Amino acid sequence: MCYSVVSNRTNPMAVLFVVDQAGAMCGRMPRTGNSKADQVAAAINKMFAPLIAKAKKQGGVRGYDEVGATGHGRKGVHNVLQGPLSSQILKLISKISDNLGASYANPIE
Repeated sequence: MCYSVVSNRTNPMAVLFVVDQAGAMCGRMPRTGNSKADQVAAAINKMFAPLIAKAKKQGGVRGYDEVGATGHGRKGVHNVLQGPLSSQILKLISKISDNLGASYANPIE
């Protein structure tokens, strides 16, 4: 089932990814050999691209939608975005776009 929403200045959108960071995420994926945590981080990073694409208008990325990612594990719940994106859980999509070269998801606590 697909979910769709119209996002605009009067009805901004917030997308929050919740990431399992339990010890089991260190396990390996059968086919690729990558850790489960790395697979989840790569998937979240890929999901940012279509969100940014939908927020693009003439003149750049609109600045009213927000995106974030939290992790939960033995240390509780925390922000998994890194670098300049780590100060708040939800960030404006334009800030995510500005920092595309950064590594976003911290797979394991």
